[in-house]
Amino acid sequence: ILSAYHDRKDIDKFAHVARMQELEENEYNLNIPRYVDTFEPEEVPSLIETMKAIEEIDQQIEEGRKRFLKQMKQLVASTEEGDRELKEACKILKNVISKNYKKEMQAQLEFEL
Repeated sequence: ILSAYHDRKDIDKFAHVARMQELEENEYNLNIPRYVDTFEPEEVPSLIETMKAIEEIDQQIEEGRKRFLKQMKQLVASTEEGDRELKEACKILKNVISKNYKKEMQAQLEFEL
């Protein structure tokens, strides 16, 4: 930083010597991005890499869903009200899983190449 200051020269993506006219044109705004472009383009992953990542995430979701359902089966209510709530929660969960399964099957049918 000190050498850039002392040398008073432009260094790509690091330093810029702004002239008074340039400062005036920018209404004396001293925000660094106005004068130094530090943008680094990100590498775009390949389609195959992206699809493999999606496949891995889907597998993790499925494993999590299985663990969750296993834990739900182990739940036991200690009161009648708790038992009703647990049964209602299981009913809602079954509906959610059913809807998600139907959506997934529909998406697979629509995606057929």
